[in-house]
Amino acid sequence: MMQLNASASRSGRLQRASPPRRAPRPCLRRRRPALAALDAATAAPALLGAAAVALLGAAGFRAALYSTLEYAKAAALARFVPRGPATPDARGAKVVLLGASTRDVFYLPSDTLAAVAVGADCNPSIFDQAGASAGVPTTGRRACPSLPWGGPDGFAAPGSLDAVVALGSALGKLSAGDRAACLREAVRALRPGRPLVLLQALSEGASPLRALVGPGGGGAGAMPAAELERALEDAGFAYVEWGVELQGTDPHALGVAVSPGEGDGEADARVGSGKRKRREPGADKKGF
Repeated sequence: MMQLNASASRSGRLQRASPPRRAPRPCLRRRRPALAALDAATAAPALLGAAAVALLGAAGFRAALYSTLEYAKAAALARFVPRGPATPDARGAKVVLLGASTRDVFYLPSDTLAAVAVGADCNPSIFDQAGASAGVPTTGRRACPSLPWGGPDGFAAPGSLDAVVALGSALGKLSAGDRAACLREAVRALRPGRPLVLLQALSEGASPLRALVGPGGGGAGAMPAAELERALEDAGFAYVEWGVELQGTDPHALGVAVSPGEGDGEADARVGSGKRKRREPGADKKGF
């Protein structure tokens, strides 16, 4: 007490110790449930809208690629399938279609004498109807294209066809053995110097988004270009030319292979300029 009074008398008033200061509490803002629900309700349509825009963009891009491929295919059939004056009886071409859709019947020349659509899952009735609508006599045959084409139950005798058309990556969807047999039958059934018109997906140069935007089945049946070249060579085709459509997105080889025989020179003139290879008998197989 004496020490406290002395201290008080010196300062003139009683000194009290200050209490320790507490650290400030963090400012926590709690969102009201109503506001959180409002934000979620606002974000959901925005996300759905963005997804819809992306899907519509992909669908539009796919539609544009599809139109490009269909136009190129139609132009190839109009160019390479012989017309009436170029056929032996001047009446029109006899054609076998592999992997074709009913839409492809409408791309054939209007004076085509007869078309036969062949496939393991072919529906003959719908091709009959498509042929009647297109004005092209068409029949469907449910048969494996690797089986013999001639004979009593066949659909093409040796040397009877003016063109074979392989679309929809029909060659790539066959096994290597079936593909070789199919191409040998095509060479046997074609008249000398007549074309095999092909549209075949390639496995090189495709976009990672091929399955999303690719109009050609998302790469179904795609095969390496070198394998396609080798198969056509081994089958005995004398001359091959193709270009690549949709390079970088959904690449397809679109072109023609010509059967050997006395008509080689005429077929070469019909094909025109481009990337081509002519294989002479006994020549080394070096690719196109």
